[in-house]
Amino acid sequence: MGSPRPIINLRPLIAGGAVLFIGMMIANLGSYALNLMVGRLLGPTEFGVFVSLVSLAAILTMPATALATVATKFSAEFVAQQEFGKLRLLAQLLERSALWAGLALLVGLGLATTSVQRYLNLPAGLPIVVLAVSFGLSFLLPVVRGFLQGQ
Repeated sequence: MGSPRPIINLRPLIAGGAVLFIGMMIANLGSYALNLMVGRLLGPTEFGVFVSLVSLAAILTMPATALATVATKFSAEFVAQQEFGKLRLLAQLLERSALWAGLALLVGLGLATTSVQRYLNLPAGLPIVVLAVSFGLSFLLPVVRGFLQGQ
């Protein structure tokens, strides 16, 4: 006979999964309600513009999300190993990278406003400029959040 199998307590896993499931369902219902309200308030053309801008925003957040994941992973490792010097260097490197990426996004999307406007069939370029400015300046937030989650 071998050694007895370890007993695994599944209650925290089930409770955590239930909280995650409920939170995701609430977020999905909120998204559905938002789309329903915006679809009713706006006409078909304006709703198409709204959906295009939301989709563009989702695509633009991907690099910042990747940086946040890297920040979380390595900050957790450095804190666990009590290597605070490495943590400080990584924070400076990722913050600089996020700022430069945000600036590049701001300039790139600002220069490509007309092309993006034509590609998405938008009536005006102002929403793209507003989106570029807001996302260009907010690239730092996911990195800082990633460091805080890793600690």
